[in-house]
Amino acid sequence: MYKIVLKTSHKHTERVDNCVETWLSALDYVCLTDKLTGKYPEISGSDKDDYQSNEEKTVTFINLVRTTDQFDKYDWLVFIDDDAILNIPLFETFLPTMDKSMVYGYSMKGSYTKNPEIDYPSGGCGYFISPQLIKTCETMSVHGTGYEDVSMGIWLRDNNISINSTIKLNGWFPFQRYFNDLWTKGDSYVEEMISEFKEKDVTFLHKHVTHHYIRHTSFMKYLHTLLNEKSPK
Repeated sequence: MYKIVLKTSHKHTERVDNCVETWLSALDYVCLTDKLTGKYPEISGSDKDDYQSNEEKTVTFINLVRTTDQFDKYDWLVFIDDDAILNIPLFETFLPTMDKSMVYGYSMKGSYTKNPEIDYPSGGCGYFISPQLIKTCETMSVHGTGYEDVSMGIWLRDNNISINSTIKLNGWFPFQRYFNDLWTKGDSYVEEMISEFKEKDVTFLHKHVTHHYIRHTSFMKYLHTLLNEKSPK
């Protein structure tokens, strides 16, 4: 059993709606946010709503898991951004083999220039951690890095927890060639973009557990439908 922790802000209700109306509709989830909207299951992790507050939100949530029994019934917590999508059928095939002594994520070691030695799971790609593991760890602290995933990496390091990068995350990376047109033209460009996808592109999308930067309603709907269809051989 797993629970989605959708990292968001009260300013991003449109993004949350995109998720709730597609891939998140049938899942157990909670929005990790700032100002409560009353629209969804929510937990406020900060009274600030700037980008840097993401660190405080995650710290608040991790310590909530550590000190309460609210999440004890779950095997995994799936931390994912409000502009991302989870490939549910593929993710659920991995669940029986996942090791609860590790965190699963996309390793970003070397990316934090102030301390390149820190290994941390990309927040945008999403990461998976068990509540049971969180309860064995020390309190998580706000380090002022401004990045929730970097602070997650510091906490993991301090608790001697490894990041397992065997699961393929964020299959959007190769499609960055569409960024400029997509951000400029918006939803009107999505159909044209999809028409350019080759069979290998569709296969690639199927083989990744998460996809990030999905901020257009029509593209979220397309991916939700695609990822729930039978994967091409």
